[in-house]
Amino acid sequence: MTKREPTSLRIWLQIAKSSAHLEQKINRKLRENYGQSLSRFDVLSQFIRTGEDELSVGVLSKELIASSGNISRLLDRMEKDGLITRRHSATDRRSVYIRITKSGHTLFAAMAKDHHDWITEMLAGLPPKKQAKLSELLKELQTVLENRG
Repeated sequence: MTKREPTSLRIWLQIAKSSAHLEQKINRKLRENYGQSLSRFDVLSQFIRTGEDELSVGVLSKELIASSGNISRLLDRMEKDGLITRRHSATDRRSVYIRITKSGHTLFAAMAKDHHDWITEMLAGLPPKKQAKLSELLKELQTVLENRG
């Protein structure tokens, strides 16, 4: 991209590059320190974000931030590792519900603290006032994008 490219394209490129860079760094740190992926962290975080003990797979998949690819395989592995449990709905066998286990809570609590520290460290080169402004602008952008469908 050059200065002659439309501003909207430059914005999109910067957001895409920044997001990919952050995701790669966090994914690498989660793997190195916990043997977990960003997708797994994202699944576990949904229980904390929503405050729910149990989520349907449909709701969970819509809320995920990181691309999880095949969510069924991801959940299979997480269940095998004892981080979640699954159950079928009593009224609709096609509906599956996910519950975080005690082990999942414990692991997430440790990862969440480190995740916070890593993000803080990565963004430390940007002064706090600029971080606040960037956060404000990104929230506005999200609202605009959601309203445009």
